[in-house]
Amino acid sequence: MLTLARWLGVLAVVLTMATACSSDSDPPPGGDGGVDGHVSEAGVDAGALPPTALETVVSRLILPKSGSDFAVDLDNDGVSDNHFGRILAALATANPTIDLQQQLETQMARGVLLLLLRLHATALDNASDARVAAFFGRDLDADPSNDFSGTNTFGLQQGSPTSLILRGRLTAGQLEVGPGPLTLPFPLGESSALVDAKNVRLTAKVSPNGFTEGVFSGAFSVDAMSTVLLPELAREIDRQYKTSATPQGKKFLEDNFDLDKNGTITEDELRNNPITGLLFQTADVDLDGDQQKESISFAIGFETVLCTIKE
Repeated sequence: MLTLARWLGVLAVVLTMATACSSDSDPPPGGDGGVDGHVSEAGVDAGALPPTALETVVSRLILPKSGSDFAVDLDNDGVSDNHFGRILAALATANPTIDLQQQLETQMARGVLLLLLRLHATALDNASDARVAAFFGRDLDADPSNDFSGTNTFGLQQGSPTSLILRGRLTAGQLEVGPGPLTLPFPLGESSALVDAKNVRLTAKVSPNGFTEGVFSGAFSVDAMSTVLLPELAREIDRQYKTSATPQGKKFLEDNFDLDKNGTITEDELRNNPITGLLFQTADVDLDGDQQKESISFAIGFETVLCTIKE
């Protein structure tokens, strides 16, 4: 398995794992800061939560194949945004043998990535107050084969937050929650980094069996990606480069990232790489209304099945 492909698959997963509580920052320009100007930002006393309507586990993540897949107009300029999709398309063009979707599904089947979503609402069809909380899951029976059976029980990983993330509404079974600011944890092999995301939204069709046709979207500032995530990613890719178990994986990293061929992959080499440089330096959305694009958009698809969450 090629190391970079595995990292991009993990990146797609952790983009959905928004688990920090909300803040009181100003809403983005346009409307009152909600989906179509109607959904308010996160930040409600957990004591006022509606009853639990569904407890689910993300059973499938669907990577975009282009910048138009799952795209959402994050900055109200009339253009749908998903820069992450463009990055994956560029990688696929550069190396068509990489099947990121298959590798991501393999990871999920092994139980490596468990994201739990709890829906709070008075009904599954129409609810003026719908809220979604997310948790890092822990497989209590240590058997990944039944993770997505629809009946499994999960605990919470140590340190998983238990606070509300996004609030919104349900209309004829269509869930819309957000936007809101969140902190996203990026697991990078033996290290990790926390990156603040903005304008995060979740939409999905809701049924008694879980969520379908889900889309999770939002944006990262270029500064956050460059100063927080890139140094951690450089250290992890360099570690994997030096300890790669496969000649193919090592050769791929050497050809694409070790620009001076000195046996070490540095932060500057990632910053100057034509693939990762696009991710960390090319802003495509303006979320603060100053007419200058400062953030990088992402959007991916997801589905869930029922589960029980034991706190």
